Amino acid sequence: MKFLKELITNKWFECAVVVAIILNAVTLGLETYPGVMSAYEELLHYADKAFILFFVTELVIRITVKQSSFFKEGWNIFDFSIVLVSLLPLLGIAGLGNVSAFRALRLLRLLSIVPTFRKVLRGIGRALQGSFAVMCVLVVILYVFSVVSVKLFRNISPLYFADLDTAFFTFFQIMTLDGWSDIVRPIMELHPLASLYFATYIVMTVFVLLSILIGIASNAIDHAEDEK
Repeated sequence: MKFLKELITNKWFECAVVVAIILNAVTLGLETYPGVMSAYEELLHYADKAFILFFVTELVIRITVKQSSFFKEGWNIFDFSIVLVSLLPLLGIAGLGNVSAFRALRLLRLLSIVPTFRKVLRGIGRALQGSFAVMCVLVVILYVFSVVSVKLFRNISPLYFADLDTAFFTFFQIMTLDGWSDIVRPIMELHPLASLYFATYIVMTVFVLLSILIGIASNAIDHAEDEK
């Protein structure tokens, strides 16, 4: 037991786990190329089995050392869940479609193993708590503009404003500034004042609310970095 405890706290062991995750990421990426799969399918298959054995063994060692206290730490539960879900292809559970895709979830273990990534995740968690009110305001604005736009522009641009669902997605797209001019310009040709309507929406969402969300996230991550 003492040997196992020293093993899991050894930096070289942690580095080995990180390297294994990265190598697994490479092999999973190679599997997306048909040419590579046709030439090295068997090799990649055995490599995947080896990675599964490594991750399961590493998890069993950690559970053996920490025993019941293992499940009292959130990061350990996260690792356990990721490994368990990535084992679904071996279990052959019906009704889950192509369960081999779940193997890619193993790569998420980097988020719990690398300390810097853990700090970022803690920052994101704090940011979500602090920005809940801002996100609610954002949803309300999206909803209001969607309802109004369906009433105003349904007949002019049914592709983007046919109903509430379509309009809501359209305004979400405008908020990302992805092709927003292609949506707005045909309406502006018929109603020039519509430019003020959409400009008001972009200023409220993109330049104000999203900036506030980014500020909250940056502040939360900075606080996470200051923690020991």
